[in-house]
Parts: sequence; C-alpha cells; structure tokens
Amino acid sequence: MKIAVTKIGNKHWTGGNTYLKNFSGVIKSQLYNKLSLNLISNSEDDNKDIKNNFDNIINLPKKKWLKFLQIFSFEINKIINQHSIDVLFETTEFFGFFCKKKIVTWLPDFQHKYFPKYFNFYDYYKRELSFLIKISLRNRILVSSNNAKDDCIKFYKVDPKKIFVAPFSINLDPTKYLNKKEYLKKKYNIPQNYFYIPNQFWQHKNHILIFNFLDKIFDNQKIYKKLPEFIFTGLPLDKRNKRFSNFILEKMNSKKYNDKVKYLGIIPIEDVYTLNANCIALINPSFFEGWSTTVEEAKSLGTKMILSNIKLHLEQAKNALFFDPKKVESFQDVILNFIETKKELNDYRDISKIKQFTKLRNTEYANAIYSAFDFKN
Repeated sequence: MKIAVTKIGNKHWTGGNTYLKNFSGVIKSQLYNKLSLNLISNSEDDNKDIKNNFDNIINLPKKKWLKFLQIFSFEINKIINQHSIDVLFETTEFFGFFCKKKIVTWLPDFQHKYFPKYFNFYDYYKRELSFLIKISLRNRILVSSNNAKDDCIKFYKVDPKKIFVAPFSINLDPTKYLNKKEYLKKKYNIPQNYFYIPNQFWQHKNHILIFNFLDKIFDNQKIYKKLPEFIFTGLPLDKRNKRFSNFILEKMNSKKYNDKVKYLGIIPIEDVYTLNANCIALINPSFFEGWSTTVEEAKSLGTKMILSNIKLHLEQAKNALFFDPKKVESFQDVILNFIETKKELNDYRDISKIKQFTKLRNTEYANAIYSAFDFKN
C-alpha cells in the first residue's frame, strides 16, 4: 500500500516534526513490507533524518498559484495519480476539497477548545475551521490518545468508529545516553543532580509555576540551598504571546535564580536525550498536551518523571509522580518530598526491561497505524 504524507508545520514546531519522524520511523522498521511511504513537500529545508525514513520524496513546485489549485485538489489529484498513491495522510497541510483518494487526517490536540485565551481571533478560527473541514470531509481521523478521541467526540460529535487512536512511541537506546554526566559537565557545566524541563516557551507549558515555586521558598534558604538545579532547553518563543515568552526568558536570566536555574537554549537533539537520561527527574508542568514527546523520550530512557496531573499525562505515564499545575503548593510538596526521599531510592535501571517495554510500545504503535490505514477492514 502506497501512502503519501504531508510535511508537518515548520521547523520551529519540534513536537510536530518529532511526531512525523517517529511515525515514518516505525513504518520503516516494522511495516516496510506492508506500507510504502511518500513525503509530499514544498521545502528544501526538511529534516534529513525524516526524509531518510521515506521511500520517495515528492517535491511541490514553489509557485503561489499552486496553493490555490491545491485547495481544490487539482494539483493533488495530479500528483497522486502520477505516483499511484493509495491513501493520503493529512497532517497540517490541506489536501483540498475534492481529493479522489482515501484520506486519513491527523488532529494533534484540541487545545483551542480548552484554552481559547492562548489564541488570537485569527488563529483560533483558522484552527477551528480546519478541524471542521477535515472532520466532515475525511474518511478517518487519527489521534494520539484516548483522551483526544473523547475530546473529538465531545466537541465535534464524531462517530467513534471513524476515530483511530495511535499513541506514538520513541525508540531510544538508554545505553547510548546514560552515564554521560562528565560530558554534560564539560559541555554545559551541568551539576551532578538536576531536574530537566525541555519545553518550548509556549504559555500553556506553564514554566512560570517553577519560578513561583522558587519565589515561594526563596526566603527559606535552608530548603532553597538543598534544591537541585532546574535545567531548561527549547525555543524561547511563544508566537501567540511574545510578551509572555520574553517574560519567562527574563526570569531565567535573572541573577536571583542564577544558582538554581540554567537555560541552555536550543541544543542538538542528541544532547536533549542525554540530559533527559541523566537528570534525577524530568519535569513537565504543562496545562495541556496532545501526546508529550518528552514523556515518551523519558519512558524510552527509564527516566523518573514529575508531571502535571492533566488527563493526558495520567494516560501516558501511569508510574510518574503527579501534581496540580494550578497550585504551586502541590508542586512544592511533590518536589520537596522527591528530594528528601531520592537518597533512599534505587537509581538502578533494568535496561533489558526498558528496551523490552519500548519494543512493545513500538509494536503497538505500528499495529495501530496499520489499522488506521487499512481500508480493507
């Protein structure tokens, strides 16, 4: 079966690009004898790691009038006929109103329904209109969690049989990234013990909770001094609210926290994995997630996790420690208790079990993908 996939968003949306990388990667490794992948792209700057997972790259000419034709499917129908495509996977690019092939469309999350305040008028209704069109026109909908499936039914009254759930997984080898604290010390001056927060500065990622926590206990220097450092990475930008992302960046650079906070900026992905593998715990205080990439990375590496108690995290990481992202006291209780008990915890990781668990998740992910694209069933 030949599948054509559109490129996800732009290079600044790391979560979207990671999704496409893992989607194509699991097909290449586990479904290579069942599915053939074609990438439809209008950019020469696509990630080479992603392109290597595809059997064929279909480059669209960079002409503005083609965008108009794409809306009405003229150009798309021509392309899919030339390449004998069976099924189209629609991510963020639109395949048009009159496409003649079966289409599976991906809906990453329903954040705009829960937090409309994080979207301006244009972005909100652009997203909403896109969802409405895709849901009404497409054959099947692919989401990454049961939580997202419930939201799709709740907000858009979609027939549950039309929605397919495929929680993506990430296949990392822990032995490649563990025991690299000397490397991190030398390159980034990272201490022996640290918490890791690898999120872009979107407002809903809730970085501010950590600074509110530090402010709350700052006067109690006995406790404050016991805290490990909080290491941040990621793009320092929320394009929907640049004032907020600039505010967070100012906090990170404040001398008040210079012994407890370190912002490394955008770093190589291999170093992201290394920081994740060697931290005492990954922290994600987010108000909303579609399916957290950083959590999947932590699961694949056997890293302990301290997460907000949103429904998605409860579904995705049942063995994590949880806190209420709206209450700094809840976060404080979990962090301080973790620090006090960590010396009693066994940091030993059963690598064989971690790899076995990752392999199982990848197989489940591959089976879910195939089920969504197999229109014979």
